This record gives sequence, C-alpha cells and structure tokens, in this order.
Amino acid sequence: MCMKARSASQKPQSLVPPYPSSQNQSEPNLQGPDTGFLLQIDHWSDLAIGIDEKGQYWAITPPPEQGELFKKAHAIELPLKGDRWRKVLETLAESESGHRVRRADLLQSLGYFSPSVMLVDRDSRALPGEIEHAQIQALETRFNVARKQLTMTLADLRRELGNLVRTGKNSSLKCLRADGDFMDAGFRVRYLTRGSNERLVFGTSKA
Repeated sequence: MCMKARSASQKPQSLVPPYPSSQNQSEPNLQGPDTGFLLQIDHWSDLAIGIDEKGQYWAITPPPEQGELFKKAHAIELPLKGDRWRKVLETLAESESGHRVRRADLLQSLGYFSPSVMLVDRDSRALPGEIEHAQIQALETRFNVARKQLTMTLADLRRELGNLVRTGKNSSLKCLRADGDFMDAGFRVRYLTRGSNERLVFGTSKA
C-alpha cells in the first residue's frame, strides 16, 4: 500500500543513514519533534524523486540506481504543484545524470527563452551589419531577462521543497542551484516505469 503525504501536524520522516547502499531501501524511521516537514535527510544527495504514470512525485532514500526497483511503499508523496515543478522535474528526469541539466535546456523547457533569431525591421538606410547587431542585442536582452526569471523560479522552488524536506546545515546551498551553463538539483529525478514483472523501476523513459 502506498504511503501518502503526511500532514503538517505529523512527525517528519527521518531517512537514515545518509549514504547507505541502494539495496537497503528499508522502512524509514519516524523521529524528531512535531514540524511541518514530511522528510528529514542529511544531504540532498540522499534523496531521489520518482515521477509515476499519474505525474505524482515520490521521494525515497537512499536513491536507487537507474534501472533498480523503486519501492513505492517506502516512499513519501511530495505535494509539488504547478507547471514550473513539472517542467523542471521532467527536464531533470530526461537528462543523462538525473540531477544536472544545461541552463539553456531549462530556460527553453520553462518557456523563458528560445534561441530563435528575433526579426528586426529592416531599414534601407541601415549601415552594413547594423541589423545583425540589433538582433544580437535584442537576444542578449531577452536572455538576461530569462536568466533573472530562472533565478527567481529556482529560489521559489527551493523554498517550497525546503518547507517539505528538512536537511542538514548549509544543505540548501546545494539544492536547485544554477552555476555557469548548468543547473544542479542536488537530488536525482527519474520516471517510474514498469519492468517485465510489472514492478516499478527507477528509469529514464516517460511512463
């Protein structure tokens, strides 16, 4: 039977030890004072999120390897709502690593920026290269606006997830952070697919 998301009045779920073998997906222990957290882990790298066929998000620790069984009965459903979460988590699930994606891919998935060339009205009086320069400037302006929008979105999502999952000191610094050309979630995301025996697998292809 699936374990449903816990209310804010229930105890947080402490998922320990921090880096156990993925074969030890045992029943997590309940401990700690009453808080609004659903889960408690030491590091974001202890966490995996599986996306099931209904588009629901299931958190589990230790994170299974790609292709391993996903024991949904030992997972907690995360009430992450909205298109932003869906687009970010699906982009991560479809990435090679499951936790690191190109910033450009994320900008495009969220609809914040497309690298298509902007059309600038042509002027017969324009000097050679002026129109191309104007196009480049327009693209740079759009890209800078999109980057700021992405930064604000990741901050919002980081705060929402931090209200559900409690981590160790300074762990928030490694959650949903864009650095250079990439964004690293800190945790792994994959689609939950059905194996040959119909058991759930932490996979890559969409369910």
